Amino acid sequence: GKLKSRMVQQNIALGRLNTVLQEIFLTIRVIKSFVAEKVELARFTDEANENRKMVMRFIFVKHIEEPLRFTADAVAVALILLLTFQAMQAGRLSLEGFGMFIVLARQVISPISMLSSNVLTIAGMLGSAQRVMELFSIKNTLPDGKEEIAEFQRSIKIGRAHV
Repeated sequence: GKLKSRMVQQNIALGRLNTVLQEIFLTIRVIKSFVAEKVELARFTDEANENRKMVMRFIFVKHIEEPLRFTADAVAVALILLLTFQAMQAGRLSLEGFGMFIVLARQVISPISMLSSNVLTIAGMLGSAQRVMELFSIKNTLPDGKEEIAEFQRSIKIGRAHV
């Protein structure tokens, strides 16, 4: 759902930010020699802002879910109370049965609520796993050469030089 989608977007933004940082660190000499610090800083700032935006969207969706879950729990408890009270009033349920039913209902609602919370956590983890699987599924687009090599022996000959 929306939480998983936000988690995937957050992971993509974080991956792009990490890529920019890695490129900057690996090419710092080239950047300095071309006096391109401002360009690279702007690129980093753009990715950092995008990452921050995605994190905030994910947090917003995640924290909207919690009050909704608590509200759903409260509505479920209220409905159970109403139905059991009506059954007791109609004589279909004794006072002891009413108490037992309420205790059992409370014990069932709490695990169901925790289950929905865990499902959202798992959805977030699946979103992260989806990003990892996308990275692993990238295929090499460079074509292989036509020459077949029998086996490696003692050296590799490149032009006239031996390595």
